[in-house]
Amino acid sequence: MQLDKLCVACFSPTHTSMKIARAIADGTHIARREEIDLTTDPADTPIAVRNAICIVAAPVYGGLVAPVAVRRIARLRAENSIAIPVVVYGNRDYEDALVQLRDLLYAQGFTPLCGAAFVGEHSYSRPGMPVAEGRPDAADLQKAAAFGAQAYGSLLHQLNLPHPPATDARDFALTYDSPLESLVTAPAMKGNVSYKTLGPSTPQAPVVNGNCYGCGECVDWCPTGAITIRLARKGFSMIGVDISPEMQANSLTKQKRRALVELLKAFPIDITGKRLVSEAIITSGGVKVSEIDPKTMESKLVAGLHFAGEVIDCDAYTGGFNLQIAWATAYAAGMAVG
Repeated sequence: MQLDKLCVACFSPTHTSMKIARAIADGTHIARREEIDLTTDPADTPIAVRNAICIVAAPVYGGLVAPVAVRRIARLRAENSIAIPVVVYGNRDYEDALVQLRDLLYAQGFTPLCGAAFVGEHSYSRPGMPVAEGRPDAADLQKAAAFGAQAYGSLLHQLNLPHPPATDARDFALTYDSPLESLVTAPAMKGNVSYKTLGPSTPQAPVVNGNCYGCGECVDWCPTGAITIRLARKGFSMIGVDISPEMQANSLTKQKRRALVELLKAFPIDITGKRLVSEAIITSGGVKVSEIDPKTMESKLVAGLHFAGEVIDCDAYTGGFNLQIAWATAYAAGMAVG
């Protein structure tokens, strides 16, 4: 039997849980990694997780795992896989959330290894009323990476693997003879069983202001469905087209149809000021540079796969630097492929 990859599964609407989970993953130094982002995926189809060390992170709501996160994480179906439950809280305490997540993952077939709780900026935090503002910060991420290293070391010890394979190897695998549940024992975690009762929620939704132009993107990205298309369409009245959200297309007058067409064609934008040059960068994110051979731009995980340009997690200030990155990486990849 083998564990042959690292898996990061998250429900992370404000990206704090994802940041912590990725830092923990970095601490293991396992290069062969998969990510499962459950944040905006409302499907109920099962997701198979096989032969993996899986870090599962979710936010705390009222001392428990956020109810939407519970439903999304319940889609995971484990086979011969380790779980490291992680909860992120931003206000008082995480109370029963960690043991709740541990038990949920156990019910889905995982073998829990250990767990952790970290602080992240509260989703209600705002100027004038900050709650854990800026967290996780650099110190938090450093602690998360240290926890990842400690968790991986504990796993090697419990599997009795004093000479494990290199974590950056393409064929990385931890091999053992007995079922995981007979080898791995998780330490006690803070929390009560039975869990606390979740109180009634307070309805929350963003308030539309003059910065909204009615694109509706927030509706698509809201993980809990807290924003309706009606809220998004309020932007039409703000930019000169008086169209009610309840109005059907066949009831629009000729004048309103013409006004809408003119708006879409012209799309006027009022410039109110300039941003800092430090914000004028290309798309951030992409394939980690640590997973790429810099001489050939070939993936360290998939033979024959090369990367170039903005698909790589590499960016710089505006002014031609990013063009140079694109040209240089493309040249290296092209020369290697021949």
